Amino acid sequence: MRLDNTKIIRSIEELLFEFGVNGETYKNITFYCRDLNHFYNTNILNGDALYNKIFTKLYDQKKAGKNVSIKTYKYFDKFSLFKNERGFERTDEIKVANSSINLEVLSQEKDIIEEFTKELANLANSFRDKDDKVKNFEEASSELVSNYKKLDQQINSLLDKLQNALIEKVTIILNHENFDKEKESIEAIKSGFTEIKENLKKASKDGKLYIAKEIFKFLFSLVDITDLKSTFKPLKLLLAVPDAL
Repeated sequence: MRLDNTKIIRSIEELLFEFGVNGETYKNITFYCRDLNHFYNTNILNGDALYNKIFTKLYDQKKAGKNVSIKTYKYFDKFSLFKNERGFERTDEIKVANSSINLEVLSQEKDIIEEFTKELANLANSFRDKDDKVKNFEEASSELVSNYKKLDQQINSLLDKLQNALIEKVTIILNHENFDKEKESIEAIKSGFTEIKENLKKASKDGKLYIAKEIFKFLFSLVDITDLKSTFKPLKLLLAVPDAL
């Protein structure tokens, strides 16, 4: 397909402007982005945010009868896993209200937290009948904390796997950015995961299953390999959990 009049857009404000100028002109509209998570977050309902304004424009064009689609290198809707009955399946569309937009994820690489949650779900399903599998991460975490004493070694093994995958990703990013505190950052990750294991063990031993479940949910939401600051801040907060137990 030939692309005429190609223009590089360098800001969200400029993109919104182009929507206004050219949105009515074309029948087919495809939104390309490197990481859709930076533009679309079902857990944040802020209509004034620039990224939500982009999707408002896309849905307006879809309702107007245009052929609208999205192509992205990476997308993983972590938060849909909590309530969505198809939460462990990859989606091929973005839904809002009664409308939907076709989605194509170009990369076949699995998100490290996606793999982690699916493995936790498989572990939780070992306590379920074949016709009563967990539907989402909410159900999986409930099953895991209820049977934690039977599963502690398997859970720790999955945590080790996640820790190593996270360190590998972080090392690549830090080397690329010439970050001079690589060793310190890796030690912080290792220390954080050690504390997570201890917190889960203590909460289970004390019968505080709700706290153990919240640790699972917090761990699930903290890892964003595209934003190291967003990852390390909640990791530091997790280290303070023993004081609350």
